[in-house]
Amino acid sequence: EYIVKFEKQSHLPETREAKIVDSHATDVNATLKSGDVNNDKTYVGDFTLLAYYQGTVTATGTRPQTGHTIAVDPSVIPYGSLVYIEGYGTYVAEDCGGGIKGNMIDIYMGSYNECIQFGRRKAKVYIIN
Repeated sequence: EYIVKFEKQSHLPETREAKIVDSHATDVNATLKSGDVNNDKTYVGDFTLLAYYQGTVTATGTRPQTGHTIAVDPSVIPYGSLVYIEGYGTYVAEDCGGGIKGNMIDIYMGSYNECIQFGRRKAKVYIIN
């Protein structure tokens, strides 16, 4: 079990950053990645998943991380949201992209080859409340 606190980032007026402030799990990041989450989830819809790897700073001012960062349409999924992607795990909505509109998510990966192998997929998406 974990507690997530959203804090407004001072340099981005409407942005929230997720921070884990308490944890009873031995490895919170592993728990989040596995999708083994006991919190309430709100179904957002079926999404098209893509992958990207370039970029040193996200739209929210963080450094993108493999297995952690996703790019979203912030009018559909707010920045800072913990997002559970069925079959892939839990990520944080930290970035956006020009081609990411509506029910699309770009998952940050470590290399161009990983992105090509990932291709284009579909999955059910939930926001963890």
